Amino acid sequence: MKEEDLALLAPLREAQLAGPQRDVAVTVLRQGMSRNGRYFTPQALQDVAAQLDGLKAFADHPASATGSIHKPRSVRDVVGFFREPQVEGDRVRATLHIFASAEWLWSLVQEAVEMGRPDVLGLSIDSLASVRTQQQNGKRVQMVERIPVLRSCDVVTRAAAGGAFERLLAARDIVDTAKENAMQGDGEVRLNAAIDESQAGADPAHSTHTEEVLMGETTAATTDARLAEAEAKLACMTALHERLDTAALPAAIKRKLRRRFEGQTFATAVLEQAVQDEVETVRALTGSAPAVRGAGAEKTRLNVGGAGASRGLAAVEAGLARLLGVRDVGSAEPVPAWSSIREAYVQITGDAEVRGALNPELSLVREANEVTTSVLNHALANAISKRLVQDYGAQPQDWKKFCVIRSIRDYKPQYRVLLHDFAALGTVNENAAYTNLAWDDTRETYTPAKRGNLVVVTREAILNDDLEAIRRIPTKLAIAAATTINEFVYGLLTGNPQLADSTKVFDDGTQTSHKNRGTAALAATALQAAITQMMKQTNSAGKPLGIKPRYLLLPPDLYWTAVTILNSTLLPGSQNNDANPLQGMLEPLVVPQFSDAKDYYLMADPTQIECLEVGFINGQETPELLVQDNPTAGSVFTNDAISYKVRWEFGGGWLDYRGAYWAEVA
Repeated sequence: MKEEDLALLAPLREAQLAGPQRDVAVTVLRQGMSRNGRYFTPQALQDVAAQLDGLKAFADHPASATGSIHKPRSVRDVVGFFREPQVEGDRVRATLHIFASAEWLWSLVQEAVEMGRPDVLGLSIDSLASVRTQQQNGKRVQMVERIPVLRSCDVVTRAAAGGAFERLLAARDIVDTAKENAMQGDGEVRLNAAIDESQAGADPAHSTHTEEVLMGETTAATTDARLAEAEAKLACMTALHERLDTAALPAAIKRKLRRRFEGQTFATAVLEQAVQDEVETVRALTGSAPAVRGAGAEKTRLNVGGAGASRGLAAVEAGLARLLGVRDVGSAEPVPAWSSIREAYVQITGDAEVRGALNPELSLVREANEVTTSVLNHALANAISKRLVQDYGAQPQDWKKFCVIRSIRDYKPQYRVLLHDFAALGTVNENAAYTNLAWDDTRETYTPAKRGNLVVVTREAILNDDLEAIRRIPTKLAIAAATTINEFVYGLLTGNPQLADSTKVFDDGTQTSHKNRGTAALAATALQAAITQMMKQTNSAGKPLGIKPRYLLLPPDLYWTAVTILNSTLLPGSQNNDANPLQGMLEPLVVPQFSDAKDYYLMADPTQIECLEVGFINGQETPELLVQDNPTAGSVFTNDAISYKVRWEFGGGWLDYRGAYWAEVA
């Protein structure tokens, strides 16, 4: 028997033979597709079985959805350990011994198994895995090829990869077998793993396992010493795995260190020195500035939301979106509960030292939760985009109420042809010919433009864990975007541009054809006169349109005057208790972009007449956030920074003047 398995001798001590065994046969992992959409290969099962003997079992996974690769688990959460692991067919089987301190768990397991409902509990591995995505039957499948580090196998309420409790192992069978075989055959004892009575006659390969232990002159004291040595080796193995998890080293060097220290008892200082020696060697081989070289690591494009998208990728993006303050992260799966941008970066990329190099082998894979490997820059871009859209939607966008919004295809001039109106239809006498109506048209034009800037997230921001700075990026972009579109639209009013017929939208000192401009200060009588003037507007054939305005656009200085005029039940300024005919007739819209404190505008509803149009390229009404793809160019390589490009493409112009009125007050 291996020395590290000496913990199995503990039940043979005289003081312990009378106590409950608390052993249960379990399935730790099954080959094939898990509920989380990952396929576990036969090699993955072999890796798990090779590391399972003596492995700790905890009650539940860590509180964080992704766990932590820095902090060890609490000793209070340890409920047992595994022994006698073996791969049997398409699964890894083992015996789980539950500690006396976890009697509550043993009672739960015992009752669940005896009642025929062992599925109320399950087992889930906590591991680091090497994952490769490949196409199978037209679908993208994540193949778990290797599991180089198995941290623990924990008791959970819902297992995703087949981890299950099978049957209880009778304690009396172990005791009776040990007593019958004690000191037989030159001091040799054969310790038979217990067989549940209900499993008698079952396939021995699935129910029994034999170990030969030389007792000789072994005493309780020497057994304790060997047990302590085995526990020390287990502690060193755990320390080895945890240190290699966080080391920024190539996989081949990690395998070299693992072969050197695995199965040994060593001081942590010795391990740390060996790791640092290898780090220095890698730096010497890769050049004097490995951080800058690492900034050019391959950037993987994420397929999010499509038919072949991985639920793990969606969970990573949802976790980042939640970290940035997005209210609706749009994920039905468990979402990582990251508390800092550095924590998210390390667990997504596996780059524990924030050197800028992607290390997929250290990206955390946890069954029973939803985390997978990916690249930070694209996932962060999607999260920032969600927050940008959220914050942009919260900005004032009153211009949408009186503008027509259309999707346009390109940057070419946009032509809007307005057919001239016909007069009333003529009377046709009996047996007389219909007269021809001549018609004409006018073509208004506007040209869309591209607007945007670059925004970078630096390595220093991640290293310093400056979450608030990164979180403010989408908010600031949203405010800038809202300011841009508001200044553009309201500039179409204050600029009083020229139409296709060479007239201006609003009459000026020399032009009186449109009759949509006044000079009276804002008051009840002034609004009544303006509304009356708009209702007298005629079409191109000289026929009245009867257009009524719907919105009153005004600077902040006139807001309270407008509210008094439009919301009062009685006519303001009247001494005869006259009813206010303007009550509720117009909706006041405050425009901070109006610099003149006295001017105001009236606009009709666009369903009645289309006056202003805003067109967006490909219908993209919100700004786009694009990530720099080339890892060897620009600031990604030279400045250790992820560059994001904000782009927004739109344009707009006047279609008709008849639904607008401007009061220019001196």
